[in-house]
Amino acid sequence: MSKCILFLLISVSFTVKAGGFGKFKKRVIDIDGADFVPGKRWYRSSENAQEKIDKLLQILSESRTGQKLMSQASAKAAKEGKTINELFKVGEGSLLDTTLVRRFSQNDPSVIQYETRSTIFINKTHSYYNAVLDMAHELTHYTFRKPFNPYVDNFDPGEFVRSTVEGTGGEVEAYLVECKVMYELFPSRTSKNSNCGMVKNPETGKLSKALAVEQFYRVGGHIRSYEKDMDVYNISKTEFPYLSSGEATFISSAWGLPYPVAALKEYKTIMGKVCQNDQKRLVLMQKNLGRLPASESTSPMQRQYKTFFSSYRNRCEKFM
Repeated sequence: MSKCILFLLISVSFTVKAGGFGKFKKRVIDIDGADFVPGKRWYRSSENAQEKIDKLLQILSESRTGQKLMSQASAKAAKEGKTINELFKVGEGSLLDTTLVRRFSQNDPSVIQYETRSTIFINKTHSYYNAVLDMAHELTHYTFRKPFNPYVDNFDPGEFVRSTVEGTGGEVEAYLVECKVMYELFPSRTSKNSNCGMVKNPETGKLSKALAVEQFYRVGGHIRSYEKDMDVYNISKTEFPYLSSGEATFISSAWGLPYPVAALKEYKTIMGKVCQNDQKRLVLMQKNLGRLPASESTSPMQRQYKTFFSSYRNRCEKFM
């Protein structure tokens, strides 16, 4: 049975652009035999990429938080037939790249199989310091972010924004893990420029998810245009009580926008690709229907086409 494979590439994470964590004096640190200068570039094209990734993992494993995270990520990777080392590649930026593969039979388009494949890229120009923190951030997304399927009828924009920003394995939680790793591995290098201090409870001195959520929903001058977009997509403002026009400190490097704004942009991009793919599927279904005898015009395949077309029209009217 021949198969038609449609690919949907979805970047489900963003990288925190936190204004930097300060500069370092050139000092060599020895963590379990892994000598490195925190401020030195972690990778150059003349070096073996896998060996350098292994070194980052070795450094991360010396953090209590990092070690626990790596254990959980390794368990997930094993279920996918990979080692944790095989998840990583050197990239132009740091991000978790997830590809959703949709497979359906050419003879029976109602039969669909879904598969996700993930790769974590680490910015090749980063210092060891920032590369290790990015590794912790993206591993949090990979390990804990709940998968989503944009082909279903109830792929809700408000829920997508919320899960991206404050949900399990979302941007807030990834940033808090990043901060924990920073405090554990580089306690003497905690800079006043670090935004981790903005998500610390001043009374307890502990990192606070509640404070982080408030910070991440500050969208600054984007507030009016964002609220208009919320109206377009029928997103109730009561779903986001922390949304404010406060100064946006946490910015998506992928979009150059505050995270809630970037997440809604990402939703639009995903749905645009989904609807393009569904158009292709409709064409395939029409071709198969054209081969049917006139006597079978009310066949199950015809009913499937009508059902799918109705679903497509309802989901995609804003994106085509």
